[in-house]
Amino acid sequence: MKKMAFLMILMLAAVPALAQHTPVPGPDGAGCNPMGAGSTPYAPLPTWNLPGAYDDPILTWPPNGSYDFCATLDTLYCSLYELGNLSPSILESVAPFAGLVQCLNADINGPVDPQAQIPVTANGVPDGQYELGVLAKALNDAANPYHAEALAKFQSNFFNIKVLIEQALANVPMKADLRGVVPAIAPHLPGALVYVLAGFATLDDPTTNAALDQLLGLLSDIGITPPPGGIATITDGVAALGPYGDADGDGFTNKTEYDYFVGDQGSSPAQYVAAVFDPAQAPPDIFPSVNITGPARVKIEEGSTLTLNTSVRNVTGTITYQWFKDNAPLAGQTGSSLVIPNVTQADAGSYTVQIDVPDTKSIYISNPVIVQVFAQLPVAGGLGLALVAGACALAGIAGMRRK
Repeated sequence: MKKMAFLMILMLAAVPALAQHTPVPGPDGAGCNPMGAGSTPYAPLPTWNLPGAYDDPILTWPPNGSYDFCATLDTLYCSLYELGNLSPSILESVAPFAGLVQCLNADINGPVDPQAQIPVTANGVPDGQYELGVLAKALNDAANPYHAEALAKFQSNFFNIKVLIEQALANVPMKADLRGVVPAIAPHLPGALVYVLAGFATLDDPTTNAALDQLLGLLSDIGITPPPGGIATITDGVAALGPYGDADGDGFTNKTEYDYFVGDQGSSPAQYVAAVFDPAQAPPDIFPSVNITGPARVKIEEGSTLTLNTSVRNVTGTITYQWFKDNAPLAGQTGSSLVIPNVTQADAGSYTVQIDVPDTKSIYISNPVIVQVFAQLPVAGGLGLALVAGACALAGIAGMRRK
């Protein structure tokens, strides 16, 4: 019951960020503005005809400079308590979890544990003002090197996810078409939900996309299912803006910069976002970190050998290693490298490594790497290679048409 209540909150809420908004303080909706009919959200949201045809265009986008994920998060947080005023039972269901989608607290795009009471975990970078604040900076600043690409991909993602959510609202099992009902009761929730999902997808982070797929799958009972092949098949993003990207090319991931500038130096959200885009602001060479080398997503054929290696920077003392898959420790995998011979579909998932330094009582956790396992492709001489090349070309054309 508690898990379903949390999933309903994710259905009605999600995550977004901009420096001008002051996060709503206080528990239990304290400090919230009304969020019912005729109210104004904390930041502008895209609008479209709802209900309407699934492919209806977006009518308005937020004005230049007004993309604000933190404000949207608080719009959703306050909307939950607005809904709670309708019924004590609704308030009882949402109150224990509403704080998870408050700007001050939100960090809900880490690895997913479907067996847990709350199935999403944190990735260590708060969503509202920090992780999605990086995206907001790119969207709002025309001089930002990622601005045009981020804006185009966010808006494309928004439209494609809007279609997915509309189809779900129109086909909730055992319910009538809810596309006209939801906006009447909670006018800001549909736009905010799509806004948030589009923001996460634009980060192009494999762990975040995997989390979105898991969450959409868990919401299948209320009409939402992930698209075939996952959310990544209908969205596109800018990996440099994600937590394990390196937006300024200084050799440190955006998460490592968060760990240093915010965790170690106490920088404000605005100072952190500025540092992410400024190669002159970088953690000192002595700042410790651990990472899995190579790409963030590994595609490997069944029967091959998977090898993942660690890179440890500026950690002194005795080091012990523990590898994890899908947030669970792998028995016996305590070396600096992970080697899995003869991989199968069961080996697909999200891998991280944790190092423990007893001398300094410190623990460091690496970036995640998503491993995808595919069946072997028979390739027979030149003809086989030509068929594979042709399939790849057709897939590329289909991908461009889908965009």
